Amino acid sequence: MSGVKADYSVSLSAIIRHSMSFMKDSELKELVISTGHDDLHVCVKIEDTGAPVAHDCSLHDPDEEKSEFSHVLSLLKKYGVLSQIVHESGFNVVSIRIPYRGSGVTGGGFLNPETRPPTPIDGSGG
Repeated sequence: MSGVKADYSVSLSAIIRHSMSFMKDSELKELVISTGHDDLHVCVKIEDTGAPVAHDCSLHDPDEEKSEFSHVLSLLKKYGVLSQIVHESGFNVVSIRIPYRGSGVTGGGFLNPETRPPTPIDGSGG
């Protein structure tokens, strides 16, 4: 992975805090963090049962200033990290793809084993 390792640590911590804050007033509080990888990316998926968050409104505070969450996504973007924010099946889902072979490389399936190319058992890569 390229970039400053502390940036990734701070960013993931901030995203988790963001998820926890959205669950503050929810009756059901569930936080799910899953990780994976494909041939080009480390994938992190953070899900919470907080109040539904739309992609665009989660990035800005009500007073129109950029939120910490928006700053975190901007910080990661400079390393070629791809992010997606959706609300599905009662969960806010923040999905992050961090390239680890080359800068800004895209491709492969995103946290979906059905769309990833199969990895040979012997680890030969093809």
